[in-house]
Amino acid sequence: MNCYELVESENGGLGDSRVVKALGSGCIQMYMLFPGTKTKRAALYNVLYVFKLTCNLFSVQAAVVKGNAVEFGPNRCYIWDGNGKLHGLGSLADKHHLLDFQVVSTEYASIASSRCSDL
Repeated sequence: MNCYELVESENGGLGDSRVVKALGSGCIQMYMLFPGTKTKRAALYNVLYVFKLTCNLFSVQAAVVKGNAVEFGPNRCYIWDGNGKLHGLGSLADKHHLLDFQVVSTEYASIASSRCSDL
């Protein structure tokens, strides 16, 4: 599947047990941000496009099913791969953990490297 192709998708479940209709799914290329070091290329696959949501959500369950571990601390969360390598960080803001990342500009998406972290 082309990373930016929109395809028909199933419904998505929210943390409060509601089910929402997903209009499609795709892939998001990003740079994970790490304090004091270089950014790391990453991608989120099978991202659902849900028109009714007012913010973006990250599925911890989906990350764990792919073999990652997610650890929550008092001010940060950490995403580790199956080998214990750190793949991503999140920061606590208003009682929510927000992933520390920047989306790759779509104008550069077609020349992006395929070497990336699969979250």
